[in-house]
Amino acid sequence: MSDLFAFAFSVGGIVLALLVGTLWLWVRPQSRGPRAFLLVVAIGYGLTGSYSIDRWALQSLSTGFRPFAAADAPSGGRTAVIVMGSGSFTTRDWEDNSYSMPDPVGASRALEAARVFHMVRPDIVISSGGKTNPNQPGVATAVAMREALLQLGVPDSQIVVQTNSRNTREEAIANLQVCQSLNIDHLIVVTSDFHMRRTAGAFRAVGVEIVPAIARQSWQARQWFERWLPSDLGMLTASLAAHEVLGLGYYRARGWYVFKRR
Repeated sequence: MSDLFAFAFSVGGIVLALLVGTLWLWVRPQSRGPRAFLLVVAIGYGLTGSYSIDRWALQSLSTGFRPFAAADAPSGGRTAVIVMGSGSFTTRDWEDNSYSMPDPVGASRALEAARVFHMVRPDIVISSGGKTNPNQPGVATAVAMREALLQLGVPDSQIVVQTNSRNTREEAIANLQVCQSLNIDHLIVVTSDFHMRRTAGAFRAVGVEIVPAIARQSWQARQWFERWLPSDLGMLTASLAAHEVLGLGYYRARGWYVFKRR
């Protein structure tokens, strides 16, 4: 599903939509349908490619959450910090040696997890997330984030790698099982601000109320034309927003999301 959204909000998606409209117009030159379709494609991609509009959509998803502070740390019992997975990138040299790293979203989560770790000194840090497709090249996101956590000062002896999950629902289940096996009482969960609402609801659906720790996103438009005109950055942000909005709807429909009890 993530790959589908990535393609839809990419140059390839735009070209495919324009090609479909052009072929339709060539086959039915007198029809208003293809003209209307091409107009919708132009307006749709023009709006979704605007970083300012897309960023507003992402920020609306994070309403109610704030950066983690020392006062938010749970007291008593054993505590785990869980870093939710995102994606990773692997490159190889001519001798087939490989080097892997988390993607920008995963890197921001690892950085926030290290900040929380140094603040509260939990018992363990769980680097979470397997491959969405077992045939995809490179390592699981949990493995790439583990290396980032080590570089950020988290001791190897306190990192647990969980690679048995492919999505947020499976991460909630798998990480809860790990925590139960280690007699963990409190879960501080680190993920992106826009992903926290679905994450918290997914953990509630398996019977756990988490302590949220939102990661700060590092990308931003710097020039006025980058903020308002269609751009690669805008399309990336649109892809994340669309994935999250539809993901929330899907999780609620499946019963995988539970609202916070008042």
